[in-house]
Amino acid sequence: MNRVPIFPASCTAITSELAFELRDGTVSYFSGHLPAFRHQADDVASFRFFTSQLIANGNASQGQMSRACGVPLVTVNPTTGCCSDGTTQSRFSPHGGNLLGPPKSH
Repeated sequence: MNRVPIFPASCTAITSELAFELRDGTVSYFSGHLPAFRHQADDVASFRFFTSQLIANGNASQGQMSRACGVPLVTVNPTTGCCSDGTTQSRFSPHGGNLLGPPKSH
């Protein structure tokens, strides 16, 4: 009996149990055959937040996320470990602070 998750042909595998699909400007993530999370394709903060959770929970490695999403590994590394200290807003917000200093004033 085949128990491997079967993803739609339009999905890109992250691991043998995780995949994502870009359709009509929305990125959908699947765990097994069930949808797990969705965000708009241009929503970088949601992408960083969800992929960080996958890495922090051990569902995917930084390298797997980098390869599957086609982003450099260095862009995946800084987003890990940001969820447990309560500063998700500043770290995931496009106009928030960064690891080196406070938010920029506009």
